[in-house]
Amino acid sequence: MEASWLCEVKNSLISYLGESEGCSLSIMKLSYNNLLDYLKPCLLYMGMYPEDARIPVSKLISLWIEEGFVQNIESGILIEEATEGYLTKLISNNLAIVSEREYNGKVKLLIASFNLWIGREVG
Repeated sequence: MEASWLCEVKNSLISYLGESEGCSLSIMKLSYNNLLDYLKPCLLYMGMYPEDARIPVSKLISLWIEEGFVQNIESGILIEEATEGYLTKLISNNLAIVSEREYNGKVKLLIASFNLWIGREVG
C-alpha cells in the first residue's frame, strides 16, 4: 500500500515538473517576444554562456559594442553608457540576473540563466 502511494506521489511530481517546465518555457517565450527588438540580440548573445556561468559585465558590454548591437545613440551619450542602459532594461525585465555589484552600484557580474532555453527555441 505504502509503495503504491509513493509511486503515485512520484508520478504526480514528475508530471507537475514537466508541466511546470513547459509553462516556464511559455512564459520565457512570451517575455522574449514582447522584448524591444534592439534588446533581443543582446539577450540571445548571452545564451552563448553556459547556464549558471558568471558573466563579467565589462566584457559583455565590449562584445555587444563590437558586434554592433548598440545603435541610434543620442548625442552626448557614450556608447558604453547606452550599452549599460540596454543591460539595465534586460535586468529590469528579469531577463538577466545580477550576481555582483560594484561599490557604486554598477553591475559587475551576471548569471547566465534561462536565456539558453530562449536561444534554443528562437534560433
